[in-house]
Amino acid sequence: MAKELSDACGGLCTPALRAPAGQPLTGRQREVVELVVAGLSNREIAERLVMSVRGVEGHVYRACQRVSVSTREELAAIARKGPATGLESARAGY
Repeated sequence: MAKELSDACGGLCTPALRAPAGQPLTGRQREVVELVVAGLSNREIAERLVMSVRGVEGHVYRACQRVSVSTREELAAIARKGPATGLESARAGY
């Protein structure tokens, strides 16, 4: 029902929710993904990067969207394969 309402109202309107797959990660998303690969929890990542747990959750969610995966485990697996897998940074040379 929520999907039907969203479609009836013109779909998703928030830019963060419309981030297209295949877009490069931001620098902060890349930092978060690297710590996900290292096996840290959202709380541990938040403490290490001095940010909120909800902020970490958002970065993980958007990184998953950008590489078309649905779990942090899939995200970590793709990141382990290297930069040619769609996890390039939005900033050149990062």
